[in-house]
Amino acid sequence: MKLAYPLKHWLTSLTIGPLLAIVYDAISTSQLMTDALGMYFLYVTFGLFFSLPVFLLYLLTFNKIVKTKKSSLTVKVILNILAVVGVIVTFSLIKGTSTFMASIFYSVALIVVSTFYRVRQKEINEQTIDVPTTRIREK
Repeated sequence: MKLAYPLKHWLTSLTIGPLLAIVYDAISTSQLMTDALGMYFLYVTFGLFFSLPVFLLYLLTFNKIVKTKKSSLTVKVILNILAVVGVIVTFSLIKGTSTFMASIFYSVALIVVSTFYRVRQKEINEQTIDVPTTRIREK
């Protein structure tokens, strides 16, 4: 089972989402977060717990899609749609006053973070192989 891309994408978006919420709160001066550091750790902790079911589905989907040899862009788009729908469903089940905004912050983080990581496509004998980007000159 391949874990590199899904794990990096999941963990990075879990840490960026709360940062977006804190920045938004600072800019909008709504002062919902009087203790930004405490709220950050609270968001990350609960984010890890509540996102586990969606992450497992994401991981299974990733491993199925990579085997079909789809393009990296197609893989990312499918996974982003799955993740955003998962975030919205999870927050709609939790309910509360700030769940709509939190789902937006996490969804934006998911989409933005996916642009920074590469999906490796070439698989031979269940092992991922990087294709070199430099060419060797022949004499």
